[in-house]
Amino acid sequence: MKTYSKISNKNTIGLRLKIIELLMLLHLPIFFLLFFIRISNAYKEEFGILLSISFVFLTIMFFRARYFELDSSGEVISIRSYHPIFKNMERRAEFPKQKLQDYKVEKKPGGAVIKVYLKMLEKKNTSVKYSIQGLSKNNVQKLEKSLEKTKEEYKSYL
Repeated sequence: MKTYSKISNKNTIGLRLKIIELLMLLHLPIFFLLFFIRISNAYKEEFGILLSISFVFLTIMFFRARYFELDSSGEVISIRSYHPIFKNMERRAEFPKQKLQDYKVEKKPGGAVIKVYLKMLEKKNTSVKYSIQGLSKNNVQKLEKSLEKTKEEYKSYL
């Protein structure tokens, strides 16, 4: 079984962010037309409300999008999750492969989530949870295979 050392959603999320940015930029001329050029008063208020709601929705989608990277080369598993603009707000987990106890991939309406359970000293277990939205089904399968192989390989350490 092949082990995948690096899995990422960079291409998918990058494209998704470009589309969201384009849609947000298209809102600006429509706002301009709405407020500075005469539009029928019958629809002006409803159109403005609809435009505002869609802009807020796009803004929320923009700020929720995060890059996800899993690197399992060597003896350490490294997981990173960050926004492409606000890289200083990064969530990172690095742990030896022996500490991997289990994992669970949950498919939710907002995107998939991976929860990794770690075996720590003195029987204190912990878990880390990351959004893996934007990973293709193929990459999710690679992620599961890689973590499953690591879990089986290091089972005797637990």
